[in-house]
Amino acid sequence: MSQRSVHTRCPKPFSCVYAGGMYRWTSAYRFAWNPIITFGSRAPRFLEWVEQNCKPVAFALQDDFIGIAIEHPGIRLELRPSSLTVFDGAARGNPFAALEGVLSGVFATMQPSDVVLDSFVCAWSRPLADADYDPSRAAFAERVVGVPGDGRTRLKDASALADYEGDTYVAQVEWGIVEPDELRRFLREPTHGRLSENRPALVGNPLSLSSVPKALGFAETFVRFIANEELIDVPAVVGTAREADSIGLCIAEAVTQAFAEEEQTE
Repeated sequence: MSQRSVHTRCPKPFSCVYAGGMYRWTSAYRFAWNPIITFGSRAPRFLEWVEQNCKPVAFALQDDFIGIAIEHPGIRLELRPSSLTVFDGAARGNPFAALEGVLSGVFATMQPSDVVLDSFVCAWSRPLADADYDPSRAAFAERVVGVPGDGRTRLKDASALADYEGDTYVAQVEWGIVEPDELRRFLREPTHGRLSENRPALVGNPLSLSSVPKALGFAETFVRFIANEELIDVPAVVGTAREADSIGLCIAEAVTQAFAEEEQTE
């Protein structure tokens, strides 16, 4: 396994809003490593480090689990004997900006080996300017199903699921058209989609959620990495997470761009 320290191939930073109004909402990054057999004996050193160097806003501790939120209840990490997951339930930008300090404590005290990014899930939306929700979702449903209603029934709504792959990953995306209340429900109760299982619920009320248009393209991306470089420090962790963000963004942009183009031609 090759090693990576500072990652430089993907310079685009984490963001909330991208070109065309593409918005990055909640996300989760799961890192895996060789099981730490002595997790229980190393945990006290990590907890002491956190107490001396960080100011958590929330904390949870079990025999094989440590959970810590920094700066915001929605920005947290969960530490287990064979993995670490970073959850961004705040949807306000780069979650690693708040967690870099505690991540350095993980490397210093828990000393994980063969650290890799295992998977990444994220929710995205794109505004559909001047679009009406019901006609837009019905038209999308007809394109997805391929046949119209038969007079007795009419297509009302649909979502689509597609597989992607790259040299280092496989991915899935589910997408469709939502209205504001539906978007809020998908974000606050991430159990509705087929790819939502590991995505955190939105915590708080970001201003961006109070002024969304009446129709949006919504996409949820899940990326699993099949060729990994070992991550030996915090800059490497942040760099590979940034690359995962970029992959998810490219996929979400591709599937929701069609919505925007169709609205322009109608």
